[in-house]
Amino acid sequence: MILVLLAVATGTAAESHVAAPAAALCGGAAAFLLAALAVRRAAPRQVLLLLSLAALAMLRAGAVSHTPEGLALRAPHITEVVGTVVSYPSLGRDRIRFVVQPDHLPSRFLVTWERPDAAAGAIHCGDRVRLAGRAQQEGTFAGFDYRHYLERQGIFATMRVESSGLERCGARPGILRVGDHVRQALLASLQQRLTVDEFALAQSYVFGDRYALTDETEEAFAETGLMHILAVSGMHLAVLLAGAWWILRRLGARAAVSYPVLALFVLVAVWIVGPWVSFVRSALLFFFVAAGSVLADLGLTLRRSVRPMNALATAAVVVLLIDPQALYDIGFQLSVAATAGLLAFAPPRGWPALRMWPRPIVFAARAAASLFLVSLAAQAGAAPILAVHFGKVQVWTAITGMVAIPLSSIALWIGVVALAVSPAGPLADAAARLFGWTLQAFEAVVAAAAHLPWTTLPADGRVGVWLGSLAVCLYCARHALDSPPLLTGADLVPVRRDRARPSATRGDGPGDAGQWRLAVDRRKTRS
Repeated sequence: MILVLLAVATGTAAESHVAAPAAALCGGAAAFLLAALAVRRAAPRQVLLLLSLAALAMLRAGAVSHTPEGLALRAPHITEVVGTVVSYPSLGRDRIRFVVQPDHLPSRFLVTWERPDAAAGAIHCGDRVRLAGRAQQEGTFAGFDYRHYLERQGIFATMRVESSGLERCGARPGILRVGDHVRQALLASLQQRLTVDEFALAQSYVFGDRYALTDETEEAFAETGLMHILAVSGMHLAVLLAGAWWILRRLGARAAVSYPVLALFVLVAVWIVGPWVSFVRSALLFFFVAAGSVLADLGLTLRRSVRPMNALATAAVVVLLIDPQALYDIGFQLSVAATAGLLAFAPPRGWPALRMWPRPIVFAARAAASLFLVSLAAQAGAAPILAVHFGKVQVWTAITGMVAIPLSSIALWIGVVALAVSPAGPLADAAARLFGWTLQAFEAVVAAAAHLPWTTLPADGRVGVWLGSLAVCLYCARHALDSPPLLTGADLVPVRRDRARPSATRGDGPGDAGQWRLAVDRRKTRS
């Protein structure tokens, strides 16, 4: 499945550089497919099938609509828009940001509504609004092409609206509107009980929305390589699912029952938090692994055939087929790369017994080693992407993660409890206060790590390519070492037949092939 992901990603990227007609891509995909069916050898057939997939990926990427050039020229002259809010609003410190789909335009606006209180519930997904403001097209900032970035999301211009420049004209019902109402009700409970800085961290950490964070806070997380903690992704989902899985297993639920329950939990989480790309990718990864585990628990497939790396590749392929522009999203790249690093270089399940040491010391040593190796594995996947896009590599990320990851996991569970008991009055106040203290401690650790010497080292695209190649080589080497070796004559051991059988049919001679069997039970291979 990894080769399929590479073929789809290559075809998607090639579409932006090669202008091929749709008919030519369809003909090429069909030709490669027919050639693959005609070839008998496995290797050439696989190559032809991958080429056919790449051509189909180019065709899918070319089907994405682009902003008409005439519409881009009209943007500075647009002062009034009537449309529908199509995104979950982001709450800032004195403004609210959301995406509007105009009624009579093919592309969208990214709207910034100046509102001093920026209270939750001021605007919802699905609201019909009339906007009065000034639209403009963004340019390039510090080498970042913001205009191109917005166009990949179907947004052709931004609009800044004053507090009195928004008028509601009704609403369109939908499932996302209900999810946004639940989300903003939870945000309102936190907004009432936390300080402004604590709420900004809570909104970012629990709901993946960094709009209210200060530039200093974002810079500290970026310098330490922990920015992924502020984006709802696989780490958040893994922490929540680990607790839910523990509860279900304590209740005696089988995997065939636990996984569907967890799948429903994941769907509700995506519905309330929002369809962020990294969160959707993590949810798809869970669904594919869960499906394989349920089939294995029912005896319909082998458990060793459930490979998380293939599930990750399948999830990434689904995301690219749904939205080919996600390939250029740095968040999507970091999410896939960091998860691949964890799956490729995760620490082993078993550790030395260390019986000569007291049990608390052994537990602490194993926990510290696991945290360090997990942070190092995630950094191995993310470092090439960071070097290519940002021109720097974080040095202390693996060590900082030994403190930041456990603290962030505790903060996440306290935040979930605070949201769950939000209608409970004094209990909700106490839980929110504890959540705020945990967030302050978490931010203090990150700020202290950002001031360490040599926090980042300058790098360029060549360093990123070298780090990526090194990670691939190490993964291939580990995969080769984990694979079972070839069977030799030493793996054949004699087997004593039943002595009750007659000598004529027993085959006592040393040359009888029935006396030998493969000693595969002496080989313990990893699934």
